[in-house]
Amino acid sequence: GDRLLVRGALDLLSSLEGDEFLEFEDENLPVERLLSADILFAEMRCGSSAAFLGRTLRDLDFRNVHGAIVLAMRRGEESLRTGLERRRILEGDVLLLQGTAEQLEALDVLPGV
Repeated sequence: GDRLLVRGALDLLSSLEGDEFLEFEDENLPVERLLSADILFAEMRCGSSAAFLGRTLRDLDFRNVHGAIVLAMRRGEESLRTGLERRRILEGDVLLLQGTAEQLEALDVLPGV
């Protein structure tokens, strides 16, 4: 009974419609139904002493190690939402994170963030 909110190219999403394990709904869900009281959002700025500068989220196994999900990255004026796992983290990058309070608090105390 899990619900997934999926974003992608319409032709690619349409190709999934025949999958026996997926059920598509046409209804527009209100944002309140997609959020949980246990899940929070936070921004994390990467300073010059952040341990993961120059590495990718994939290199860091970020989600498995920290539990939080990186939803987007802001680099200067540019907002990045795709291919994040392959981008090297640079000084000044701001990561939009989703996770529990505990996961986000643990990231908040890392040096350089």
